[in-house]
Amino acid sequence: LQAVQALLDGDQQASKAYLARVTETCPFKPYYFYNLGARYAASELWAEAAAAFLQVRKLGCSDEESQALSDRAQSAAGFSLLAIGDYLSARSAFSAVRLEGPESDRALLGYGWSYANEGDYSHALGAWRTLSERDLATASARESHMAIPFAHEQLQQRAVALQHYERASTRYAEERARVDSAIEELHKADLLTLFGLERLADLAWLGGEDPEPAGGYGRYLSQLLKEDSVQVALREFRDLHQVRHRLGLARERLGVLQQVDQEQQRVWRETVSEGRAEVLAERREQLLRDATALREKLDNAIASNDGRALAEPAQLARWSRLDRAEAQARTLQADDKLSQLRVGRGLMQWQDRENFSARRWRLERDMQALEQFGSESAQSWESLQQALEGSERPVYAGRLEALLRRVERQQVQVSDALALADVQLRTAVIGELRNQRQQLARGEAHALLAAARLYDEAAVEAHQ
Repeated sequence: LQAVQALLDGDQQASKAYLARVTETCPFKPYYFYNLGARYAASELWAEAAAAFLQVRKLGCSDEESQALSDRAQSAAGFSLLAIGDYLSARSAFSAVRLEGPESDRALLGYGWSYANEGDYSHALGAWRTLSERDLATASARESHMAIPFAHEQLQQRAVALQHYERASTRYAEERARVDSAIEELHKADLLTLFGLERLADLAWLGGEDPEPAGGYGRYLSQLLKEDSVQVALREFRDLHQVRHRLGLARERLGVLQQVDQEQQRVWRETVSEGRAEVLAERREQLLRDATALREKLDNAIASNDGRALAEPAQLARWSRLDRAEAQARTLQADDKLSQLRVGRGLMQWQDRENFSARRWRLERDMQALEQFGSESAQSWESLQQALEGSERPVYAGRLEALLRRVERQQVQVSDALALADVQLRTAVIGELRNQRQQLARGEAHALLAAARLYDEAAVEAHQ
Protein backbone atom coordinates (compact mmCIF):
# COMPACT_ATOMS: atom_id res chain seq x y z
CA LEU A 1 0.00 0.00 0.00
CA GLN A 2 2.87 2.36 0.76
CA ALA A 3 4.44 1.57 -2.62
CA VAL A 4 1.17 2.25 -4.45
CA GLN A 5 0.57 5.44 -2.48
CA ALA A 6 4.07 6.71 -3.32
CA LEU A 7 3.38 5.82 -6.94
CA LEU A 8 0.14 7.82 -6.92
CA ASP A 9 2.03 10.73 -5.33
CA GLY A 10 4.49 10.66 -8.24
CA ASP A 11 7.48 9.52 -6.15
CA GLN A 12 8.63 6.49 -8.14
CA GLN A 13 11.95 6.21 -6.30
CA ALA A 14 10.21 5.82 -2.94
CA SER A 15 7.68 3.55 -4.57
CA LYS A 16 10.40 1.18 -5.80
CA ALA A 17 12.06 1.24 -2.38
CA TYR A 18 8.83 0.21 -0.68
CA LEU A 19 8.26 -2.50 -3.28
CA ALA A 20 11.74 -3.95 -2.66
CA ARG A 21 10.73 -4.58 0.97
CA VAL A 22 7.86 -6.85 -0.12
CA THR A 23 9.39 -10.31 0.23
CA GLU A 24 6.54 -12.41 -1.20
CA THR A 25 5.53 -12.03 -4.83
CA CYS A 26 1.91 -13.10 -4.48
CA PRO A 27 -0.66 -11.71 -4.10
CA PHE A 28 0.42 -8.06 -3.69
CA LYS A 29 3.09 -7.33 -6.28
CA PRO A 30 0.75 -7.86 -9.25
CA TYR A 31 -1.42 -5.01 -7.95
CA TYR A 32 1.59 -2.72 -7.82
CA PHE A 33 2.47 -3.30 -11.47
CA TYR A 34 -1.15 -2.96 -12.54
CA ASN A 35 -1.35 0.41 -10.78
CA LEU A 36 1.97 1.38 -12.34
CA GLY A 37 0.58 0.58 -15.79
CA ALA A 38 -2.56 2.59 -15.07
CA ARG A 39 -0.37 5.52 -13.98
CA TYR A 40 1.58 5.43 -17.26
CA ALA A 41 -1.60 5.01 -19.31
CA ALA A 42 -3.13 8.08 -17.66
CA SER A 43 -0.11 10.05 -18.94
CA GLU A 44 -0.42 8.39 -22.38
CA LEU A 45 2.98 6.71 -21.99
CA TRP A 46 1.70 3.67 -23.80
CA ALA A 47 4.95 1.68 -24.17
CA GLU A 48 5.75 2.03 -20.47
CA ALA A 49 2.14 1.21 -19.57
CA ALA A 50 2.22 -1.95 -21.69
CA ALA A 51 5.49 -3.10 -20.09
CA ALA A 52 4.04 -2.63 -16.58
CA PHE A 53 0.79 -4.40 -17.44
CA LEU A 54 2.65 -7.36 -18.98
CA GLN A 55 4.73 -7.69 -15.82
CA VAL A 56 1.58 -8.74 -13.90
CA ARG A 57 1.37 -12.06 -15.77
CA LYS A 58 5.11 -12.63 -15.68
CA LEU A 59 5.02 -12.74 -11.86
CA GLY A 60 3.28 -16.11 -12.20
CA CYS A 61 0.67 -15.88 -9.42
CA SER A 62 -1.83 -18.67 -10.01
CA ASP A 63 -4.71 -18.09 -7.57
CA GLU A 64 -8.09 -17.09 -8.97
CA GLU A 65 -7.81 -13.44 -7.89
CA SER A 66 -4.37 -13.07 -9.49
CA GLN A 67 -5.58 -14.71 -12.71
CA ALA A 68 -8.50 -12.29 -12.90
CA LEU A 69 -6.09 -9.37 -12.41
CA SER A 70 -3.76 -10.86 -15.02
CA ASP A 71 -6.62 -10.99 -17.53
CA ARG A 72 -7.39 -7.34 -16.92
CA ALA A 73 -3.71 -6.39 -17.18
CA GLN A 74 -3.24 -8.35 -20.42
CA SER A 75 -6.27 -6.65 -21.94
CA ALA A 76 -5.00 -3.24 -20.85
CA ALA A 77 -1.54 -4.08 -22.26
CA GLY A 78 -3.12 -5.04 -25.58
CA PHE A 79 -4.90 -1.71 -25.95
CA SER A 80 -1.73 0.16 -24.91
CA LEU A 81 0.18 -1.69 -27.64
CA LEU A 82 -2.58 -0.88 -30.13
CA ALA A 83 -2.05 2.79 -29.28
CA ILE A 84 1.61 2.62 -30.38
CA GLY A 85 0.89 0.49 -33.44
CA ASP A 86 2.52 -2.73 -32.22
CA TYR A 87 -0.30 -4.92 -33.47
CA LEU A 88 1.55 -8.25 -33.29
CA SER A 89 2.44 -7.77 -29.62
CA ALA A 90 -1.10 -6.57 -28.96
CA ARG A 91 -2.50 -9.82 -30.39
CA SER A 92 -0.15 -11.78 -28.16
CA ALA A 93 -1.38 -9.87 -25.11
CA PHE A 94 -5.05 -10.32 -26.01
CA SER A 95 -4.51 -14.05 -26.70
CA ALA A 96 -3.30 -14.58 -23.11
CA VAL A 97 -6.71 -13.53 -21.70
CA ARG A 98 -8.96 -16.44 -20.68
CA LEU A 99 -11.95 -16.82 -22.99
CA GLU A 100 -14.35 -17.48 -20.11
CA GLY A 101 -13.18 -14.64 -17.87
CA PRO A 102 -14.81 -11.23 -17.36
CA GLU A 103 -12.18 -9.54 -19.57
CA SER A 104 -12.71 -11.84 -22.54
CA ASP A 105 -15.13 -9.45 -24.28
CA ARG A 106 -12.62 -6.59 -24.31
CA ALA A 107 -9.85 -8.97 -25.35
CA LEU A 108 -11.87 -10.29 -28.31
CA LEU A 109 -12.72 -6.77 -29.40
CA GLY A 110 -9.09 -5.65 -29.17
CA TYR A 111 -7.88 -8.81 -30.90
CA GLY A 112 -10.11 -8.02 -33.83
CA TRP A 113 -8.87 -4.42 -34.02
CA SER A 114 -5.24 -5.61 -33.99
CA TYR A 115 -5.99 -7.22 -37.38
CA ALA A 116 -8.31 -4.48 -38.61
CA ASN A 117 -5.68 -1.78 -38.02
CA GLU A 118 -3.39 -3.74 -40.36
CA GLY A 119 -6.14 -3.92 -42.95
CA ASP A 120 -6.76 -7.64 -42.38
CA TYR A 121 -10.53 -7.44 -41.91
CA SER A 122 -11.13 -11.11 -42.65
CA HIS A 123 -9.20 -12.19 -39.55
CA ALA A 124 -10.77 -9.38 -37.56
CA LEU A 125 -14.23 -10.73 -38.38
CA GLY A 126 -13.44 -14.07 -36.73
CA ALA A 127 -12.98 -12.50 -33.30
CA TRP A 128 -15.84 -10.04 -33.71
CA ARG A 129 -18.32 -12.72 -34.80
CA THR A 130 -17.51 -14.71 -31.67
CA LEU A 131 -18.03 -11.59 -29.59
CA SER A 132 -21.30 -10.68 -31.31
CA GLU A 133 -22.86 -13.94 -30.11
CA ARG A 134 -22.46 -12.83 -26.51
CA ASP A 135 -24.69 -10.78 -24.26
CA LEU A 136 -25.08 -7.11 -25.24
CA ALA A 137 -24.65 -5.97 -21.64
CA THR A 138 -20.96 -5.16 -22.20
CA ALA A 139 -19.78 -2.22 -24.29
CA SER A 140 -17.40 -4.52 -26.19
CA ALA A 141 -20.22 -6.83 -27.29
CA ARG A 142 -22.27 -3.83 -28.42
CA GLU A 143 -19.34 -2.43 -30.39
CA SER A 144 -18.82 -5.75 -32.17
CA HIS A 145 -22.23 -5.41 -33.83
CA MET A 146 -21.06 -2.19 -35.47
CA ALA A 147 -17.52 -3.44 -36.16
CA ILE A 148 -18.72 -6.43 -38.19
CA PRO A 149 -20.62 -4.45 -40.85
CA PHE A 150 -17.77 -1.90 -40.89
CA ALA A 151 -15.36 -4.74 -41.75
CA HIS A 152 -17.66 -5.97 -44.50
CA GLU A 153 -17.79 -2.46 -45.93
CA GLN A 154 -14.01 -2.36 -46.02
CA LEU A 155 -14.10 -5.69 -47.85
CA GLN A 156 -16.49 -4.10 -50.38
CA GLN A 157 -19.32 -6.40 -49.25
CA ARG A 158 -21.99 -3.73 -48.96
CA ALA A 159 -25.00 -6.03 -49.13
CA VAL A 160 -23.64 -8.15 -46.30
CA ALA A 161 -22.77 -5.00 -44.36
CA LEU A 162 -26.34 -3.71 -44.80
CA GLN A 163 -27.76 -6.95 -43.43
CA HIS A 164 -25.50 -6.73 -40.36
CA TYR A 165 -26.38 -3.08 -39.73
CA GLU A 166 -30.06 -3.95 -39.81
CA ARG A 167 -29.47 -6.97 -37.58
CA ALA A 168 -27.51 -4.77 -35.19
CA SER A 169 -30.32 -2.22 -34.96
CA THR A 170 -32.79 -5.05 -34.21
CA ARG A 171 -30.54 -6.50 -31.50
CA TYR A 172 -30.06 -3.07 -29.93
CA ALA A 173 -33.82 -2.43 -29.95
CA GLU A 174 -34.60 -5.82 -28.35
CA GLU A 175 -31.99 -5.32 -25.64
CA ARG A 176 -33.21 -1.77 -24.99
CA ALA A 177 -36.73 -3.14 -24.45
CA ARG A 178 -35.36 -5.60 -21.88
CA VAL A 179 -33.52 -2.79 -20.09
CA ASP A 180 -36.73 -0.74 -20.04
CA SER A 181 -38.52 -3.69 -18.45
CA ALA A 182 -35.73 -4.06 -15.89
CA ILE A 183 -35.91 -0.37 -15.00
CA GLU A 184 -39.64 -0.68 -14.45
CA GLU A 185 -39.21 -3.68 -12.15
CA LEU A 186 -36.36 -2.07 -10.21
CA HIS A 187 -38.59 0.77 -9.08
CA LYS A 188 -40.23 -1.71 -6.69
CA ALA A 189 -37.65 -4.54 -6.35
CA ASP A 190 -36.24 -5.47 -2.94
CA LEU A 191 -32.58 -4.44 -2.97
CA LEU A 192 -31.46 -7.17 -0.58
CA THR A 193 -32.77 -9.76 -3.02
CA LEU A 194 -31.62 -7.80 -6.06
CA PHE A 195 -27.98 -7.82 -4.95
CA GLY A 196 -28.13 -11.27 -3.36
CA LEU A 197 -27.09 -9.83 0.01
CA GLU A 198 -29.25 -12.21 2.07
CA ARG A 199 -27.43 -15.20 0.53
CA LEU A 200 -23.94 -14.08 1.52
CA ALA A 201 -22.37 -15.93 4.44
CA ASP A 202 -19.47 -13.48 4.63
CA LEU A 203 -19.77 -9.80 3.76
CA ALA A 204 -16.69 -8.62 5.65
CA TRP A 205 -15.52 -5.04 5.22
CA LEU A 206 -12.04 -6.27 4.24
CA GLY A 207 -12.31 -9.32 2.01
CA GLY A 208 -15.22 -11.72 2.12
CA GLU A 209 -17.66 -12.58 -0.61
CA ASP A 210 -18.82 -10.03 -3.16
CA PRO A 211 -22.53 -9.53 -3.79
CA GLU A 212 -23.95 -11.04 -6.96
CA PRO A 213 -27.16 -9.52 -8.38
CA ALA A 214 -30.04 -11.93 -8.74
CA GLY A 215 -31.98 -12.70 -11.89
CA GLY A 216 -30.97 -11.08 -15.14
CA TYR A 217 -29.91 -7.78 -13.61
CA GLY A 218 -26.30 -8.79 -12.94
CA ARG A 219 -25.19 -8.46 -16.52
CA TYR A 220 -26.29 -4.83 -16.58
CA LEU A 221 -24.78 -3.94 -13.21
CA SER A 222 -21.28 -5.43 -13.52
CA GLN A 223 -19.76 -2.03 -14.24
CA LEU A 224 -21.62 -0.47 -11.32
CA LEU A 225 -20.38 -3.15 -8.91
CA LYS A 226 -16.77 -2.42 -9.81
CA GLU A 227 -17.00 0.94 -8.05
CA ASP A 228 -15.65 1.02 -4.50
CA SER A 229 -18.32 3.49 -3.41
CA VAL A 230 -21.04 1.05 -4.47
CA GLN A 231 -19.36 -1.86 -2.67
CA VAL A 232 -19.16 0.24 0.51
CA ALA A 233 -22.78 1.32 0.11
CA LEU A 234 -23.88 -2.32 -0.25
CA ARG A 235 -22.05 -3.31 2.93
CA GLU A 236 -23.58 -0.39 4.82
CA PHE A 237 -27.01 -1.32 3.45
CA ARG A 238 -26.73 -4.91 4.69
CA ASP A 239 -25.34 -3.75 8.04
CA LEU A 240 -28.33 -1.46 8.50
CA HIS A 241 -30.69 -4.36 7.78
CA GLN A 242 -28.87 -6.49 10.36
CA VAL A 243 -29.03 -3.68 12.93
CA ARG A 244 -32.76 -3.27 12.30
CA HIS A 245 -33.27 -7.02 12.73
CA ARG A 246 -31.37 -7.06 16.01
CA LEU A 247 -33.20 -4.03 17.31
CA GLY A 248 -36.44 -5.87 16.57
CA LEU A 249 -35.20 -8.84 18.60
CA ALA A 250 -34.16 -6.50 21.41
CA ARG A 251 -37.62 -4.97 21.47
CA GLU A 252 -39.23 -8.42 21.67
CA ARG A 253 -36.94 -9.42 24.54
CA LEU A 254 -37.64 -6.22 26.43
CA GLY A 255 -41.35 -6.95 26.06
CA VAL A 256 -40.80 -10.39 27.60
CA LEU A 257 -38.79 -8.87 30.44
CA GLN A 258 -41.60 -6.40 31.08
CA GLN A 259 -44.06 -9.29 31.40
CA VAL A 260 -41.68 -11.07 33.79
CA ASP A 261 -41.30 -7.92 35.86
CA GLN A 262 -45.06 -7.43 36.01
CA GLU A 263 -45.50 -11.02 37.18
CA GLN A 264 -42.85 -10.47 39.86
CA GLN A 265 -44.66 -7.34 40.99
CA ARG A 266 -47.91 -9.32 41.26
CA VAL A 267 -46.23 -12.00 43.37
CA TRP A 268 -44.66 -9.27 45.49
CA ARG A 269 -48.00 -7.62 46.15
CA GLU A 270 -49.51 -10.96 47.14
CA THR A 271 -46.59 -11.65 49.43
CA VAL A 272 -46.88 -8.29 51.17
CA SER A 273 -50.62 -7.62 51.19
CA GLU A 274 -52.23 -11.08 51.32
CA GLY A 275 -50.29 -12.55 54.25
CA ARG A 276 -48.08 -14.88 52.28
CA ALA A 277 -45.06 -13.58 54.21
CA GLU A 278 -46.59 -14.85 57.47
CA VAL A 279 -47.34 -18.23 55.88
CA LEU A 280 -43.76 -18.46 54.69
CA ALA A 281 -42.52 -17.54 58.15
CA GLU A 282 -44.61 -20.28 59.80
CA ARG A 283 -43.45 -22.87 57.27
CA ARG A 284 -39.83 -21.86 57.82
CA GLU A 285 -40.15 -22.11 61.62
CA GLN A 286 -41.73 -25.54 61.32
CA LEU A 287 -38.93 -26.71 59.03
CA LEU A 288 -36.34 -25.43 61.47
CA ARG A 289 -38.04 -27.28 64.35
CA ASP A 290 -38.16 -30.46 62.28
CA ALA A 291 -34.48 -30.09 61.43
CA THR A 292 -33.61 -29.58 65.12
CA ALA A 293 -35.57 -32.71 66.09
CA LEU A 294 -33.82 -34.72 63.41
CA ARG A 295 -30.43 -33.53 64.61
CA GLU A 296 -31.28 -34.49 68.19
CA LYS A 297 -32.53 -37.92 67.12
CA LEU A 298 -29.38 -38.51 65.04
CA ASP A 299 -27.06 -37.40 67.83
CA ASN A 300 -28.84 -39.66 70.36
CA ALA A 301 -28.66 -42.63 68.03
CA ILE A 302 -24.96 -42.08 67.44
CA ALA A 303 -24.25 -41.60 71.16
CA SER A 304 -26.11 -44.79 72.12
CA ASN A 305 -24.73 -46.70 69.12
CA ASP A 306 -28.35 -47.66 68.35
CA GLY A 307 -28.27 -49.29 64.93
CA ARG A 308 -32.03 -49.71 64.88
CA ALA A 309 -32.54 -45.96 65.25
CA LEU A 310 -30.53 -45.38 62.06
CA ALA A 311 -32.10 -48.23 60.06
CA GLU A 312 -33.55 -47.75 56.58
CA PRO A 313 -37.36 -47.33 56.34
CA ALA A 314 -37.72 -50.89 54.97
CA GLN A 315 -35.74 -52.26 57.90
CA LEU A 316 -37.86 -50.25 60.35
CA ALA A 317 -40.99 -51.74 58.79
CA ARG A 318 -39.58 -55.23 59.31
CA TRP A 319 -38.83 -54.36 63.00
CA SER A 320 -42.41 -53.24 63.43
CA ARG A 321 -43.75 -56.51 62.01
CA LEU A 322 -41.37 -58.48 64.25
CA ASP A 323 -42.53 -56.64 67.39
CA ARG A 324 -46.18 -57.34 66.55
CA ALA A 325 -45.46 -61.00 65.86
CA GLU A 326 -43.67 -61.42 69.21
CA ALA A 327 -46.56 -59.76 71.05
CA GLN A 328 -49.05 -62.15 69.45
CA ALA A 329 -46.84 -65.18 70.20
CA ARG A 330 -46.65 -64.25 73.89
CA THR A 331 -50.40 -63.82 74.01
CA LEU A 332 -50.88 -67.28 72.48
CA GLN A 333 -48.04 -68.73 74.58
CA ALA A 334 -46.50 -70.16 71.41
CA ASP A 335 -43.02 -70.86 72.73
CA ASP A 336 -41.83 -72.47 69.50
CA LYS A 337 -42.81 -69.34 67.52
CA LEU A 338 -41.08 -67.08 70.06
CA SER A 339 -37.91 -69.09 69.63
CA GLN A 340 -38.02 -68.61 65.86
CA LEU A 341 -38.73 -64.87 66.25
CA ARG A 342 -35.77 -64.48 68.60
CA VAL A 343 -33.55 -65.91 65.87
CA GLY A 344 -34.99 -63.37 63.44
CA ARG A 345 -34.42 -60.55 65.96
CA GLY A 346 -30.78 -61.54 66.32
CA LEU A 347 -30.33 -61.56 62.55
CA MET A 348 -31.84 -58.07 62.20
CA GLN A 349 -29.71 -56.72 65.06
CA TRP A 350 -26.63 -58.06 63.28
CA GLN A 351 -27.73 -56.36 60.03
CA ASP A 352 -28.23 -53.03 61.87
CA ARG A 353 -24.75 -53.22 63.37
CA GLU A 354 -23.21 -54.03 59.98
CA ASN A 355 -24.99 -51.09 58.26
CA PHE A 356 -24.55 -48.65 61.16
CA SER A 357 -21.33 -46.92 59.94
CA ALA A 358 -22.44 -46.43 56.33
CA ARG A 359 -25.92 -45.29 57.40
CA ARG A 360 -24.42 -42.91 59.95
CA TRP A 361 -22.15 -41.33 57.28
CA ARG A 362 -25.03 -40.81 54.82
CA LEU A 363 -27.32 -39.32 57.46
CA GLU A 364 -24.58 -36.97 58.68
CA ARG A 365 -24.02 -35.78 55.12
CA ASP A 366 -27.74 -35.21 54.51
CA MET A 367 -28.10 -33.50 57.87
CA GLN A 368 -25.26 -31.10 57.11
CA ALA A 369 -26.86 -30.24 53.76
CA LEU A 370 -30.17 -29.63 55.52
CA GLU A 371 -28.51 -27.39 58.12
CA GLN A 372 -26.69 -25.49 55.36
CA PHE A 373 -30.02 -24.93 53.62
CA GLY A 374 -31.44 -23.70 56.91
CA SER A 375 -28.58 -21.22 57.26
CA GLU A 376 -29.15 -19.92 53.72
CA SER A 377 -32.87 -19.65 54.33
CA ALA A 378 -32.12 -17.55 57.42
CA GLN A 379 -30.11 -15.11 55.31
CA SER A 380 -32.85 -14.98 52.67
CA TRP A 381 -35.45 -14.47 55.35
CA GLU A 382 -33.46 -11.60 56.83
CA SER A 383 -33.27 -9.93 53.38
CA LEU A 384 -37.00 -10.39 52.94
CA GLN A 385 -37.65 -8.87 56.36
CA GLN A 386 -35.52 -5.85 55.51
CA ALA A 387 -37.39 -5.41 52.22
CA LEU A 388 -40.74 -5.74 53.97
CA GLU A 389 -39.79 -3.30 56.71
CA GLY A 390 -38.23 -0.67 54.46
CA SER A 391 -40.22 -1.38 51.28
CA GLU A 392 -36.85 -1.69 49.55
CA ARG A 393 -37.33 -3.72 46.42
CA PRO A 394 -35.45 -3.37 43.11
CA VAL A 395 -37.69 -1.66 40.60
CA TYR A 396 -36.94 -2.63 37.01
CA ALA A 397 -40.05 -1.28 35.33
CA GLY A 398 -38.57 2.20 34.89
CA ARG A 399 -35.31 0.89 33.49
CA LEU A 400 -37.08 -1.46 31.10
CA GLU A 401 -39.34 1.33 29.90
CA ALA A 402 -36.32 3.60 29.32
CA LEU A 403 -34.54 0.87 27.35
CA LEU A 404 -37.66 0.23 25.30
CA ARG A 405 -37.95 3.92 24.39
CA ARG A 406 -34.25 3.96 23.48
CA VAL A 407 -34.65 0.93 21.19
CA GLU A 408 -37.71 2.51 19.55
CA ARG A 409 -35.75 5.73 18.87
CA GLN A 410 -32.93 3.71 17.35
CA GLN A 411 -35.40 1.78 15.23
CA VAL A 412 -36.70 5.05 13.82
CA GLN A 413 -33.13 6.24 13.13
CA VAL A 414 -32.17 2.99 11.41
CA SER A 415 -35.38 2.98 9.36
CA ASP A 416 -34.67 6.54 8.21
CA ALA A 417 -31.08 5.61 7.33
CA LEU A 418 -32.31 2.52 5.47
CA ALA A 419 -34.84 4.54 3.51
CA LEU A 420 -32.12 7.00 2.48
CA ALA A 421 -29.68 4.19 1.58
CA ASP A 422 -32.42 2.46 -0.41
CA VAL A 423 -33.10 5.62 -2.40
CA GLN A 424 -29.39 6.20 -3.07
CA LEU A 425 -28.71 2.62 -4.13
CA ARG A 426 -31.87 2.38 -6.21
CA THR A 427 -30.99 5.69 -7.90
CA ALA A 428 -27.49 4.39 -8.70
CA VAL A 429 -28.84 1.10 -10.07
CA ILE A 430 -31.53 2.73 -12.20
CA GLY A 431 -29.02 5.36 -13.34
CA GLU A 432 -26.66 2.62 -14.52
CA LEU A 433 -29.49 0.89 -16.38
CA ARG A 434 -30.50 4.16 -18.00
CA ASN A 435 -26.90 4.64 -19.08
CA GLN A 436 -27.00 1.16 -20.61
CA ARG A 437 -30.25 2.05 -22.32
CA GLN A 438 -28.76 5.26 -23.67
CA GLN A 439 -25.79 3.40 -25.12
CA LEU A 440 -28.10 0.85 -26.73
CA ALA A 441 -30.25 3.62 -28.18
CA ARG A 442 -27.14 5.34 -29.52
CA GLY A 443 -25.94 2.09 -31.08
CA GLU A 444 -29.36 1.53 -32.62
CA ALA A 445 -29.34 5.01 -34.11
CA HIS A 446 -25.84 4.58 -35.55
CA ALA A 447 -26.83 1.23 -37.05
CA LEU A 448 -29.95 2.73 -38.64
CA LEU A 449 -27.99 5.70 -39.99
CA ALA A 450 -25.34 3.41 -41.44
CA ALA A 451 -28.02 1.28 -43.08
CA ALA A 452 -29.69 4.42 -44.47
CA ARG A 453 -26.33 5.60 -45.81
CA LEU A 454 -25.80 2.32 -47.63
CA TYR A 455 -29.31 2.52 -49.09
CA ASP A 456 -28.60 6.06 -50.27
CA GLU A 457 -25.29 5.05 -51.81
CA ALA A 458 -26.93 2.12 -53.55
CA ALA A 459 -29.69 4.41 -54.86
CA VAL A 460 -27.13 6.90 -56.23
CA GLU A 461 -25.19 4.15 -57.93
CA ALA A 462 -28.37 2.74 -59.45
CA HIS A 463 -29.35 6.22 -60.71
CA GLN A 464 -25.98 6.73 -62.31
